[in-house]
Parts: sequence; structure tokens; C-alpha cells
Amino acid sequence: MINILKLILASYRYNALRSSLVFVALLVACAGLSAVLIINTTAQQSYASASQPFVENVGHRIVAHSGLNISKADYASLRNLGFKQLVAVQRRVENLRVGINDLSFRVKLVGIDTFALLSLPKSTQAADIQNNSPVSLTDLWGPKHANIIHQQYAKELNLSAGQQLILGNGYTLGPLFLEDIAGLGREIVMDIGALQLAMGESELSELLVVGTGKSAHDVAIITRLKAALPEHLYLESMNTGAQAQQLTGSFH
Repeated sequence: MINILKLILASYRYNALRSSLVFVALLVACAGLSAVLIINTTAQQSYASASQPFVENVGHRIVAHSGLNISKADYASLRNLGFKQLVAVQRRVENLRVGINDLSFRVKLVGIDTFALLSLPKSTQAADIQNNSPVSLTDLWGPKHANIIHQQYAKELNLSAGQQLILGNGYTLGPLFLEDIAGLGREIVMDIGALQLAMGESELSELLVVGTGKSAHDVAIITRLKAALPEHLYLESMNTGAQAQQLTGSFH
């Protein structure tokens, strides 16, 4: 076998065209691989910034300037000013394990203010549920369904329904609930109160602005919201929930 390979390689010395084709093929292959990696990285970044589990019609969010945080007081103050379309979100990446002796794995945890989410108009509460599933948003946030994960992502992590995950600090989360919803990304979604209790902190990652479109009324709301923000917070545009669902669907 080795002799045959040596013979084939030796033949390329006397055939410039064949050598050129091999060289061109290698270049094309490397360029194609590089393009795929770049596209994948860009898609992951876009996916991460657009993922809005269960929530559609999200065109803006409130975030803090670098090195600063959003507090519960900031959130309460803005809602008291009449901005009821705000929904608080906390994001963390943590090491989890299923049992005491199981290997740990890193997972993105997303806590959502479910009370504010459920108080929104039904048209803005949840992303479209695929395959005409009878599951409602209220059902998803029931006591049995504290931690929600996409079925495909759970399969990748070798997780099953009903399992309880343990944080690195020893805190045990509630049982997992598997769902096949396009708005779910590569994360575990739970009530923000449960996540803050588990992590022992109260800072927020962002405030979603839900249900504001391009009408004159909605533009006026966004203008008032910008004026009401304290100096350490700012409003930024983002991909809509519908776009996020397409991204999460393509990843799954």
C-alpha cells in the first residue's frame, strides 16, 4: 500500500496539470471550510442577540452601559411610570450536573419575569407554537414546568424530562420540562425569581420592550421611554421575536 502511494505521489512530479488541479482543489476546500466557519460564527452571534424565548414583537431592549447593571429598582421605577410592556430578563452561564457524581456541563440559564409576561396582551405573550400543540404559556409556567428546555437541545445534552439539575453552588433546580417550541433556543428558561433565588443575586441583564411597532402611538411610547431612562441605561434596537424563532429553528 505504501509503495502504491509513493508511486502515485511520484507521478505528480511529471504532470503539472494534475498537480495544479490538486493544489486548486485544496485551496477551494480550505476557502469553503473557512467560509462555513465564519458564517457559523456570525449566525451564533446573531442567534445569541436575537433569542427571545416565548416572546414575539420585541424590537427594543433596555441594557446598561459597560460595567453597570440594571437593578430591580430601575425596573420597578419604569413600570410605575406606566411602561407595562417591559419584561425583565436575567441571563447566566453556569456549570450544571444531573447527579452528585455526574460530569458537569455549561448551560445558559434564562430567567424571565413570568408575572409581567403573563400580564401582557395574549397577542404578545408567546411565540407561535409549532404543530398546533395544545400547550399554553400558562401551562408552561405551571409549578411542574419550572425549567423549560427544547427537546432537541435536551437530547444533545443527554437530558430527559423530570431530571433535576444541580448548580455549581449546590442548589438544586426544579424538574426539567421538554418542549418543541421554535422560540426556545439553546438554553434553559425559568422564572426569574427562581433563578435569582438559586444564584443569590438580584441584578437584571436586560428589559425587553414587548409589543411596540411602528405606529405613531408606539413611536411615542419609545420616545417617552428613552427620555425616562436613567443615565446608566440605554435603549437599543434588536431582531424581532419572529426573526429569533427562525434562527432557533434553523439551529435545531
